[in-house]
Formats: sequence, structure tokens, C-alpha cells
Amino acid sequence: MNIPRNITGFFSQALSFLLLLVSLLLQTQFHLPLMAVMVVKPFVLKLKLLHSPITKLRRH
Repeated sequence: MNIPRNITGFFSQALSFLLLLVSLLLQTQFHLPLMAVMVVKPFVLKLKLLHSPITKLRRH
């Protein structure tokens, strides 16, 4: 299968963008824990909300 050049170009652009993002995150390591908490907290709360009915069902 022949890969078109625009797709490979898109992937290289995406990769460079990710590298830029990572470098920015490494530069701002002081803010990294705060960002991690802000990102992880909603997921944890959602997991807890999903998990609580399951545990209630198991207790019965």
C-alpha cells in the first residue's frame, strides 16, 4: 500500500507538536503536579461514581 505524502507530513507535524508540548511540560515542571491533579481528579471522581453502585450491589 502506497502512503500519500500528505499523511506522512501530517504525522511528522503531529509528532513535532507532541515533542514541543513535552518540552514545554518539562520546562514548567513546577506546574506539572497541579496540571496532573486537574486532569486526573475528574476521572477519579467519575470512576468513584461508577464504582459506588457496583460495590453497593455486591454488598447486598
